[in-house]
Amino acid sequence: MSTVRFPDVPPREPGHPGTAEERALRAEQVRIALREWNGYDPGESDLVTLDAELDRRLRQAGAR
Repeated sequence: MSTVRFPDVPPREPGHPGTAEERALRAEQVRIALREWNGYDPGESDLVTLDAELDRRLRQAGAR
């Protein structure tokens, strides 16, 4: 398995998520890579659903 590189975003130390702008740039680059790789291109409603599921899982993990 190869590692995806994001040349427009400087690397951060492990555990540091980066700034909001860096995270948004990475997210857009990942969406582009997925679309090119396998055609995955979620719409806005899909993203809202995925965000809600991620929030639910994070709350659940935090409760442990």
